[in-house]
Amino acid sequence: MKPYLLLSALAISLFVGSCSKEDDSLPVDTDAQEARDFALADAYAEEAEQLISDALETGSLGKQTGVLACATVTVDTTVNPRTVVIDFGPVNCLGNDGRYRRGRILGSFDFPRWQVNAQVQSTYDDYFVNNRELFGQRTSVLTSLANNQPTHTLTAQGGLVGLSGDTALYSTNRVRVWTQGYGTPGTADDVREISGTSSAQRPNGTVWAMATQSPLVHEWGCPHFSEGVVLMTATNRPNRLLDYGNTGCDNQATVTVNGYTWAVTLP
Repeated sequence: MKPYLLLSALAISLFVGSCSKEDDSLPVDTDAQEARDFALADAYAEEAEQLISDALETGSLGKQTGVLACATVTVDTTVNPRTVVIDFGPVNCLGNDGRYRRGRILGSFDFPRWQVNAQVQSTYDDYFVNNRELFGQRTSVLTSLANNQPTHTLTAQGGLVGLSGDTALYSTNRVRVWTQGYGTPGTADDVREISGTSSAQRPNGTVWAMATQSPLVHEWGCPHFSEGVVLMTATNRPNRLLDYGNTGCDNQATVTVNGYTWAVTLP
């Protein structure tokens, strides 16, 4: 299994204007910053699990030359669950994906991994991505191998400390299905679909909820979802509908608010 990044809702911050994902000039209480911080926490936690999986792949390309080339990886195979530590060190290290990381990802996994009810757990020790700290715990459970399509449930509790020091708390309850490419050589045909719900709360009390209206489709090698629709709701805020379209692997999506639709280019 190779790492893939689920940057699902990063574009939500764009619908209010031309703000980029690194624009921290936004006022703390704006809808854009709340949505963005929630999206980043969700994305970074998904990425961390995939880095754990990649660290376990003997001779994987990712381990040799990818993001993990920036880290020291230690795997203990003498215990069950097995443990893995991905240590990026105390100083920011620039990965080949353009992200800076420091600190440690701590993982444990049942052996063998590819059996029903096997779990992967992820926690974090002073782990920062682009100077934002991810904290909490995430659990992935393999629930089915039916039709040669591994299905995992994903649950998480945690949060993200932003550049300004604000903390966004989040929880996740999702299902991920590997719909194509499992068991075949290489990764070019790998496709996964993600469905479910997530929620987040900021210190000011604003609560965000995100629910997939149609599955988010991720094709290996594509930096964004190629299909899928997500409904975002928040206390005393109008709903937002994020649609990745059906044009395949591109960086285009739309956001609809109160009947108005904006075209957005994903970062």
